[in-house]
Formats: sequence, C-alpha cells, structure tokens
Amino acid sequence: MGTINFKELFQRNTLLDNEYKIGDFLPESITLLHPNSDNPVLLAYISLTCKSCVDMLPTLIPAFNTYPGYVQLFTDGNQEENRELSHHFQPNFPILSLSPDEQRNVHKVFATPFLYRLNNNRVIQDCGIIHSIHDLNRIINQS
Repeated sequence: MGTINFKELFQRNTLLDNEYKIGDFLPESITLLHPNSDNPVLLAYISLTCKSCVDMLPTLIPAFNTYPGYVQLFTDGNQEENRELSHHFQPNFPILSLSPDEQRNVHKVFATPFLYRLNNNRVIQDCGIIHSIHDLNRIINQS
C-alpha cells in the first residue's frame, strides 16, 4: 500500500483551473436575462445542504433585494424547496434550481455560497466565495 501525499491531496483541484475569472464573458445560456440589458447582474449560488449558505440566507436575500440591477439565485434544491424559500423570504428575483453538474460544468462554480457580478455586457466584474457580509459587500459594491 502506497503512502498518501497530503500536500497533493489538499492542493487546489485541477477543475478549478477552468473557473470563470474577472474579465471573462459569461455565456448568454447561463442566465435568463436579456443580453442587451442596461443593468448589472448578480448571479448567486447556494447549496441547501451547506450550513453557511442556509445561515446566510437572511442576510443575502435582503442585500440582493436592494441591488440596483438584476439578480438570479441558483440553488441545488428542487422546485418545491425553491418555492418555499420564495414564500418565506419574498425575494424580488427568481430562485432557480441547478443540478450539481450544471453548477460545476456550465456555471463553473465549485463551492458555495458563491457570487458573480456582471456588467451589462455579461463581463464578470467580480466573483468569489462569500464567507461573510464583508465578502458580500466587497463583491456587490466594488466598481
């Protein structure tokens, strides 16, 4: 039996080299929004099995409700779970289901809670994992 190389085991996953980065153009197929929109866009991703994601919902949704652009929240929940979230939090934006495969392979999101901020040309202006309200404010408010 071979020895385990923990340094290799815990290195950044090679799949992450394929993530979208600041300055990348996000494909139109990823959002339900019109490509010529005049408003910026937030694309948020949470997992309903992620404790920090669920704990942050009471902070995230009000912040997203006041965002001056368009917002879409993607979850790994089913339609009924998303309807329950909508009923409870009353967001002014859609909550959409996304399979784990779509999240990784199409949206290039490898950890949650995660946020993309796009300009009106679908170019990523900022993105990242949200560990705190500070992270959220940094991504949303940075110009």
